[in-house]
Amino acid sequence: MGYYTRYELVPLDSVLDVKDIIEKIREVRGADDEVAETLEYVLNEGSTKWYEHDEDMKAVSLLFPGVLFELSGEGEESGDLWRTYYKDGKMQHSPANTSYPPYNEALLR
Repeated sequence: MGYYTRYELVPLDSVLDVKDIIEKIREVRGADDEVAETLEYVLNEGSTKWYEHDEDMKAVSLLFPGVLFELSGEGEESGDLWRTYYKDGKMQHSPANTSYPPYNEALLR
């Protein structure tokens, strides 16, 4: 058993799409590269167990200098939402921050 997460990868500020990324990974790392296979699965299916996504995406970002990648995730548990940004082998993790506006009696209808 494992924890499934729905992933979406977007190369920001770039003309690349995920298919271009997969092709480049296979060109550099081999036709049966595990990261390329995972990204292809994510592209087609969305949900998978990808525990090494941070290390994998940092490595992928090194293949595309200057390109900012956004990997979004939605886990099986309610509220498990996040986005992680990767650029030049570095990352920034951003969990979702859910908040509710305070009660305002003037808004009652």
